[in-house]
Amino acid sequence: MNISDELRLILESIYDAILIIDYKGIVVFVNTGYERVTNVKSAEILGQPLKQIRKNSRLSEVLSTGEPILHVRRREFDKEYFTNLMPIKKDAEIIGAVSMSIELTDVYELLGKLEVSEKKIKLLEEKISQIYGAKYHFEDIIGSSDAMKKSIEFAKKIAQKDNTVLIQGESGTGKELFAHSIHNASLRKDKPFIAVNCATLGKDLLESELFGYVGGAFTGGKREGKKGLFEEANGGTLFLDEIGEMDISVQAKLLRVLQEQTIRPIGSNKEKKIDTRIICATNRSLEKMIREGTFREDLFFRIAVFTVEIPPLRNRDHDALHLARKLLERISHSYEMDMEFENFLLSYEWPGNVRELKNVIEYASTMADQNFITMNYLPKYLSNVVVNRDYVMQNQTLSEMLRQKEKEIIKERMNIHGNDLKGKKKVAEELGISLATLYNKLASFETEKF
Repeated sequence: MNISDELRLILESIYDAILIIDYKGIVVFVNTGYERVTNVKSAEILGQPLKQIRKNSRLSEVLSTGEPILHVRRREFDKEYFTNLMPIKKDAEIIGAVSMSIELTDVYELLGKLEVSEKKIKLLEEKISQIYGAKYHFEDIIGSSDAMKKSIEFAKKIAQKDNTVLIQGESGTGKELFAHSIHNASLRKDKPFIAVNCATLGKDLLESELFGYVGGAFTGGKREGKKGLFEEANGGTLFLDEIGEMDISVQAKLLRVLQEQTIRPIGSNKEKKIDTRIICATNRSLEKMIREGTFREDLFFRIAVFTVEIPPLRNRDHDALHLARKLLERISHSYEMDMEFENFLLSYEWPGNVRELKNVIEYASTMADQNFITMNYLPKYLSNVVVNRDYVMQNQTLSEMLRQKEKEIIKERMNIHGNDLKGKKKVAEELGISLATLYNKLASFETEKF
């Protein structure tokens, strides 16, 4: 096989590792990228039969079968890399084969850049959603557990009404999907759907974004003034995400809008009538915030009449496994998970919920050899979790394990309902124990650094 000078220059300029053999299996070209990745010098390999000098190479297999071999993971000394092996054909005749490799460190760097790009894309999608409306429907929400089915059915029922809705759930549970779906199942589905994240805007900016302003209302504003999001969403739905982060002074104005169905732009002395449905979402305990004086009780009662509770992934039976399979299907139908990996998906607590699961599956599917996912392809932080959990489990009796689980459940309920008498009564009621029993358990936990 003859490689022209021009082609050599092109191949040499490619950063990734490239090796080419002819139809006899003789190495006819390697670039500096190959030397860097494998630590093999070109002088040691050029003109030599590949089978003799690289016994583990599968490039000769590609030469004999004419079929490519993709995503082969290899290790050379302290380096790991992925290799794609392809036949070289001319007029249907195999005249050689080529391997192209990329270091895993480069893959990690690309994943980092991809994460940054995804964040930028998400910001753009949020802007686009303000123009083109809600993207998701109830059919897009994956969940077969009784808890999730119950939440979806309730959300579908209240979607038909015009009432204000509060969506509560931990971070990453899919509150935004529910908000979009409620709008798309309502009579307002053909009207605007506008989403705003209250946590990303300061008090003054959020107020001007929501209510708008007249020209000359403040320095730096547009001369002609600006419509607020309540007006932009008129006839449709305004989704106030992270409402728990809203400044208390803005909460007072929001309450007035809900009561009067009118807004007053900043700098104006005139009221404007609006017809906008409000959907709110939060991952915080608004009841606790009320006790702390950071959320208005009257606003809470106004928005929480119809509350959709989205259960955390750890309380959704086999949904983690079901979701993982769906996510892999979207990537490729050829992916499989071994039983140990599937058991881990079901036993892990998933503090980041569906968002964390999605990130783990994307990482594992990228790292996996031959599209087969095992525990070896968990992100590093989860590998540490598995090691620590196995060590603790090996050194605990059954009663100690049950005791630990009991503490975790009570702590979780206390975080939800609060540490005052009212909250403790609610926890005791939910757990089916007396208030005195709960106090005794809390006292014993205290000695164990609960």
